[in-house]
Amino acid sequence: MVALNGGSDTDRTPASRRRRCGLLVAAALLPAVTLVGTSPAHAVTVGDITEYTTPTAASQPTGIAGAPDGSMWFTEQGANKIGKITSGGAITEYDVPTASSLLGMIALGPDGNMWFTEQDSNKIGKITRGGAITEYPVPTAGSMPGGITRGPDGNMWFTELVGNNVGKITPGGTITEYPIPTVDAFSMGIATGTDGNLWFTEYNAAKVGKITPGGTITEYPVPTAASHPYIITLGPDANMWFTEIAGNKVAKITAAGAVTEYPVPTDKASPSGIVAGPDGNIWFTEAAAAANKIGRMTVSGTAITEFPLPVASSFPVDIAVGTGGYLWFTQFDKSNVGKIYAGGKGSQHQPAGAVPRKLRSPGKAIVNKAGARTVEGNPVTAKVTARLTRGDIVCLRVINGKNRKVTIALTGKCAMKITVTYTAPGTITLNSYRKVVTYRT
Repeated sequence: MVALNGGSDTDRTPASRRRRCGLLVAAALLPAVTLVGTSPAHAVTVGDITEYTTPTAASQPTGIAGAPDGSMWFTEQGANKIGKITSGGAITEYDVPTASSLLGMIALGPDGNMWFTEQDSNKIGKITRGGAITEYPVPTAGSMPGGITRGPDGNMWFTELVGNNVGKITPGGTITEYPIPTVDAFSMGIATGTDGNLWFTEYNAAKVGKITPGGTITEYPVPTAASHPYIITLGPDANMWFTEIAGNKVAKITAAGAVTEYPVPTDKASPSGIVAGPDGNIWFTEAAAAANKIGRMTVSGTAITEFPLPVASSFPVDIAVGTGGYLWFTQFDKSNVGKIYAGGKGSQHQPAGAVPRKLRSPGKAIVNKAGARTVEGNPVTAKVTARLTRGDIVCLRVINGKNRKVTIALTGKCAMKITVTYTAPGTITLNSYRKVVTYRT
């Protein structure tokens, strides 16, 4: 996203490096590995870190996201490649067709493919699990697409750093753009909330924006001026959480727009990537060379723990949930991809925003009670329960061609229970990445 290479930490701003802005993947080689606190004789503990070096030197890993098979996919801004790393650390790299595209962020799509942004080439890219890449030009010239996420409507949504738009791209590649009210907002991160809207950060404007699937935008100011809101994610408490790279804070915003900020203990840490961990806490990267840490914060904001990274001045950028209780992060300046053990119940790779995150409530799988209303406002009258094995991820719920919300809950060590509550007679399809089960009501 913002200038992820060159210059000092304090000089890494849009104004000084727009040509180097980047949200931050890879020939199956055995990577170089740094292990911290883990060995055959040592049980893994929270905070244990492992780092893997990419095959391509000076690859500058930036964005990272998980796939349903447990692999993590990341962009390589310096190498112009998309990388994939297995849970064991084997890395494969795929060349992006457009040269010098300045890759940004990456996210899992509703079609099971990984979608990413190309800032300098002004495109949205899609890569299949087999490595086939398709690119789609963004209508606004020089828009510099940055953040990207899966929306509640089954489309991918992205920010435009320079174009001052929020964009939407369908699985078929059709793009629609929505202007941001504030001029030169420099929109950065984007994520889907439990309210069915998309939330994004405005780096220059020090605001957080909300956009409905229909394109209506509302903006909320951040209390700290010139805080440079950066990456945003859905928290386990149903609030949206974001980093303030210049404000040196981690903040949350409620659905009503109320913002609470929490200072990071390390001074000038440049908090960057952020994600909700499988342990129920908020995890974030501290990109500044003097910090070079992974941070953990409780949702109450009362306790922050920082974990120093083994390799100095690595510039950790983005962070994402993996499997087995691990979080994965990119290290831009050292061409590494790392993982840190967070603990908790492990994770399921579901598209961001696909379902409300209620994985830590065994036995509470029903989304809506009788008489409640779905996203579209229709009363609930039908219910279906399905049991899938761990790793089967629900990515689309359809009844009569319309999406509805669904909540999943872990019900045991090897299974999760999915209760779908929907409206009216029709066909309900639970589409996981391993199988499709259709029920008729």
